[in-house]
Amino acid sequence: MRKLLLFLLINSLVATAQNFNLASISQGDYITFRAVFDQNQKLYGYFSLYDIGKVNATEKEFEFIILDKNLNKVLTNKVTILNEISYLLPYINVDGDLILSPQPGYGVTKDFILPKSKKLNLKTNEIEDYNFYCFEDNQFVDCPENKSYRERRAEFKKNKKDKEYVDESDVWRLKNNNFLVLTSKNYFKYTKDNELRFFDQNKQELWSFKYNLDGSKKDAESLNIMHYNEDKLYAILRDRNKDDVTNYIIIFETKTGKIITKEKVSDFDKFTLNAYDNNTSMYHSNENYVFLFNYLYSKDGVLGYITTKIDKKTNEITHKKLYFEKDLNRYLPKINRFGYVENGYLLNLKDVFFMEDGSVKLLTEKFKPAGQYNRMKTTDMVFISTNSNFEVELVKTLEKVKSKNEYTDYMFSQEINDKKDIVFFYKDFQKDDETKDKNWILFINTLIKGSFNQEQITISSKNDKFISIPYLAKEGYILLREYNEKEKYNEIRLERLNY
Repeated sequence: MRKLLLFLLINSLVATAQNFNLASISQGDYITFRAVFDQNQKLYGYFSLYDIGKVNATEKEFEFIILDKNLNKVLTNKVTILNEISYLLPYINVDGDLILSPQPGYGVTKDFILPKSKKLNLKTNEIEDYNFYCFEDNQFVDCPENKSYRERRAEFKKNKKDKEYVDESDVWRLKNNNFLVLTSKNYFKYTKDNELRFFDQNKQELWSFKYNLDGSKKDAESLNIMHYNEDKLYAILRDRNKDDVTNYIIIFETKTGKIITKEKVSDFDKFTLNAYDNNTSMYHSNENYVFLFNYLYSKDGVLGYITTKIDKKTNEITHKKLYFEKDLNRYLPKINRFGYVENGYLLNLKDVFFMEDGSVKLLTEKFKPAGQYNRMKTTDMVFISTNSNFEVELVKTLEKVKSKNEYTDYMFSQEINDKKDIVFFYKDFQKDDETKDKNWILFINTLIKGSFNQEQITISSKNDKFISIPYLAKEGYILLREYNEKEKYNEIRLERLNY
């Protein structure tokens, strides 16, 4: 079966020589391996973490190895951390430093105090505590030490008893070392006197925007930042008055705070407007547009999707709707108004692709929720392609075997060809008719210049107890981590996609 796997790989992909054995590069116990992305959300490389063991009664030592996107070792280092920490979560901040955020395991007590994150300089390999900025008494300060849940709860109760309100703030440090600060007064049951404040590199305030000045239990305004660049800041002001909600899209001039555009969102009924810009919303920006994506609601349920598109050059704002039944029944004859396609399966949204030309592509999966007498199930993927007016151009059903007790078989996606095209990956558990071996199959799907193509490779063998785990890689490649527990084999390698 190993030979069969390699044969399939060679025929489906063009192999590169670059590989790395994760099992042999550390004396510690392997914990995790994950991709790391830079400040622009582009793949930087990979992070592999190992547990070296206890150094004393309360602490242990982690070793980590950083690889670049070509699998060259960039650096290796060690961190001493509390025993309660199960792993470190890596990300790259606006300065290009690697931040290692400690993640506690299960069973920590209410007295546990989370240790500080660590900051690694990727150029010098120097590690130090990472201090976040806070905003107190109208100035920037290093955030105070972390407190336990019990301490924070006691402080909240004391403040609620002794004070009418407490000042709260949230500091965003931007790519050019400017700062956004959101401040408010928390009256414990509501907030008011909110303010968006913009500071330059020297922490000098350039402008501010005040809102929610008359906030109460029934009436409140909230401001959510959609996107920021050197020229403009895009936000949504949400005004709730009892049961009525009004949403405004505001475009600020970044350097002065001047409001370029303030436009009321009025293209949807109250059910959609009530959910507009809530936790289900998705923001995205590319070279030409800023998008907001959400569901189209009615009093009885979800009817489809909506998109708001802002042209970065003209500031024109357009809203579009896509109905399940009205716009998709030509391609999916059994679909009803709430997105159910057949036998209790509905279209479960898995990914949204916002293209440079203003078009939007949707990837959904047929999903059946668990019930009293049945387990949750998934079947086919359904890819929906729309044009720049959010009108359906193509619907492609990608058949796969039913998965039981699996919420999804979807894995990840990648923009290719200067963000003009896409490739996405999902898996499926299938039985080989000849060998009777049940294997995981990886499906590689590309949409290039409107043409859809699919490749398949076997990534596991139940008989050989062998599996290859796919990871996102640099453009045009996929990373496979081949793992065999019995042989203690844990190797990663890059494979070039065949498109």
